[in-house]
Amino acid sequence: MIAPLTSIRLIFILMIFLFHCHVPYSENMGCYGVSFFFILSGFVLSLSYKQKVLSNDFNQKNSIRKGF
Repeated sequence: MIAPLTSIRLIFILMIFLFHCHVPYSENMGCYGVSFFFILSGFVLSLSYKQKVLSNDFNQKNSIRKGF
């Protein structure tokens, strides 16, 4: 389920890229691309952590260490 969502993030990355390249008619693409990219990334991360927590393979201390 995560792989299709990860590929959708590519579309939003392209929207942000086109905005930074000053492509005509891409004024709003950058704002929408960033918003949806962060929302979708948070959803993908929460799904991956959910799988680890349910399989008892989750260690909070190790997770915090990886974040830093």
